[in-house]
Amino acid sequence: MRTTVDIDDDLMRKIADQAQKSGRSLKKTMNDIISRGLGGTRSAAPVELPAWGMGRPLYPIDRSWEIVAEFEQDDVRHEMEKGS
Repeated sequence: MRTTVDIDDDLMRKIADQAQKSGRSLKKTMNDIISRGLGGTRSAAPVELPAWGMGRPLYPIDRSWEIVAEFEQDDVRHEMEKGS
């Protein structure tokens, strides 16, 4: 549906910036914003995140919680030694 609406200049700039950053059309961006504002939900466009290899783990992953507990004990011990 076509209609005419007066939108504040600063608000229009924000909407246009958001459309440009997301790579979506101004129409799609405005429809999404209005829909969210009225309590509707629109699924966000899928985002592709970069991934890279991190090499071999420094500690055995199957002992991760055990290792965390050891580090926490070391921190407590260090704080106790520092305080005395």
